[in-house]
Amino acid sequence: MNQSSFFIVILITLFSLVLASLFVGNIPWQSLWAQTDVFLFALTHLRLPRTLLAVLAGAGLGITGAALQGFLRNPLADPGLIGVSSGASLSAVLALSLGFSLTTIPFLGIIGALLTTLFLHQAISKNKDTLRLILVGLALNSFLSALTALTLNFSKNPYKSLEIMFWLLGSFSDQPLDKVLWAILPVIVGFYIIYRDRHALDTLSFGEDFSHNMGHAINIVQKKLIIGIALIIGPIVSLGGIVGFVGLIAPHILRQILKTKPSDLLIPSALSGAVLCLLADIGVRFLSIGSEIKIGVVTSFLGAPFFLYLLLKKGKTKHDPYS
Repeated sequence: MNQSSFFIVILITLFSLVLASLFVGNIPWQSLWAQTDVFLFALTHLRLPRTLLAVLAGAGLGITGAALQGFLRNPLADPGLIGVSSGASLSAVLALSLGFSLTTIPFLGIIGALLTTLFLHQAISKNKDTLRLILVGLALNSFLSALTALTLNFSKNPYKSLEIMFWLLGSFSDQPLDKVLWAILPVIVGFYIIYRDRHALDTLSFGEDFSHNMGHAINIVQKKLIIGIALIIGPIVSLGGIVGFVGLIAPHILRQILKTKPSDLLIPSALSGAVLCLLADIGVRFLSIGSEIKIGVVTSFLGAPFFLYLLLKKGKTKHDPYS
């Protein structure tokens, strides 16, 4: 499939899913139409924020996954792999436990994600091998997850701890519109940072030496990429919890369909990630009996087998983005 056809199909699909998300819920839309004030309240306070957050989270996870896979030349790379998601979640959990204002939590998530990425950059500053970045990220991810669990263990309010634990499983519901709108700005800045250096991803496909010879400063590109990812992942995790595997699945499938270079996968991956998150969010509204199934549970249930498939496929971890 060529890119023009893909964009037509994915945009129509995305638009259709946005409309479906606005009109699918516990209260049938026919009942809402009968009372205009109730309909407007449900639309602006419940369904619109949920739909926007699903699109924002999916697009952010998709583009960061594509960027990481291109930069690391590894189809198993995912935003959560290098610990940024865990850093953002730890910061948000600390803020919630200490009673910070809800409007400040997305920005505290950015701070947590940025501190994590700064530590990562310092840890690999003397050796920028991509394998080292992955291993350091995995260790940091485990450590931050342990700190998050420890924070919950020390919480004096067991009900708040339980609520936070369910939030960490991933959900796009129960977020006010103003918080979602505030989160859009840093995500857009992160998108811009990543997209501006997209051509470096193409040269990195042939190795860091080749990219350097083509005029790209690898250390600067690395800093920009990690900061851009932090600006995107921080607000997303702070609002929607940890939604795994979207950044893994979307870019990998598109790489097989479009057969294009890494820089041309960024926007398609963002759109596909938004579609995946919207599908998952609409799906849990139909599948849930009683309490709603969490988005992170659905994406992990589908993504874990996909991850295992990639891991076992030919015993390889690196990929050729042009294949």
